[in-house]
Amino acid sequence: MKQDFSVSATASYTLSQSVTSANDIALFINNVRQEPTTAYSASGTSLTLTEATAGSDDMYCVYIGRAVGTINPASGSVGMAQLSATGTKSSSTFLRGDNSFATIEAGEKNDIYWSAYGTTDQTSLTNNTINTVVFNNTWSQSSHNGYSTSTGKFTVPSGGKGIYHIYGFATIGGTGTANNHTRSLYTWVYKNTSSALARTGHFLTANYYEGTQGSNNPVTTLQLLEVGDTVEIKIQAYGNDFSVDHLSYTTHFSGYRVLAVS
Repeated sequence: MKQDFSVSATASYTLSQSVTSANDIALFINNVRQEPTTAYSASGTSLTLTEATAGSDDMYCVYIGRAVGTINPASGSVGMAQLSATGTKSSSTFLRGDNSFATIEAGEKNDIYWSAYGTTDQTSLTNNTINTVVFNNTWSQSSHNGYSTSTGKFTVPSGGKGIYHIYGFATIGGTGTANNHTRSLYTWVYKNTSSALARTGHFLTANYYEGTQGSNNPVTTLQLLEVGDTVEIKIQAYGNDFSVDHLSYTTHFSGYRVLAVS
C-alpha cells in the first residue's frame, strides 16, 4: 500500500496506517529511498524525519508487511494500555476469548473442605432423642474455617454455594456411661438445625445392640448448600439412654465442595 504526503517545511507527518517501527515502511523523498531508523522513525501513526523536508520535495511511503510486524514488541512493553479488554484485571480474574476479564464463578472443586473427629464422650443421652454430635477436633479444614469444634456444625462461607459431599459417623455405646443395650441406631445429616437431609440405621425387633461393644452407621450424601447454611451429624438410639463414645472408637465428620454454583 502506498501513501503520498502533502509536503511542507516540517519533520513531522501522519501515517494513514499504524506501524510498529520505521522498518514497517519504505520512505522515499524525491524518489530516493531513505534509511530506516537513521533518516526517519515511525511508531503508530507518527512519522518523524531526522531533517525537515522542503515544500518543493516529493515524498511517499510504501507499507511493508502490515499483517505481521517486522519487529516483536520489546519484553514487558505490552500492558493494559495496549489492550482494549473490558473488565478488571486482578489475581482472581482471567482474560476470556471475547477480550474481557471475568471471574471463575462455577466449576471449582475441593476448594472448601473440613475433616473433624471427637475426643470428648457425649454421655447419658436420652432414649430415642436425636442429638448433635460434637466432633471437637479437626484433622484439617480449608482457610474458610467453616467447621466449628464447639457446635459440631459446618457453615457454608461467603462465595461457597455449591454441591457438597458430606460424610460422617459416630459410635453409640462403648466405654462411656449410659452404654446400655439399644434396639435401634440411626445416624443423620441435618441442615440448618432442623431439616433432615439423609439417614442411615438399623432397627431390631427381637435382639439388641450390645452397649459395651460400640456400634455405628456411616452416612453420606450429596447436597446443594447455600451461603450461610449449616450441616451437622446427629445420632439417635432407641431402647435405653445411650452415649457417643469418641475415645474408644474413631468418629468422623467431613465434607468438601464438589462443584461451585453461581
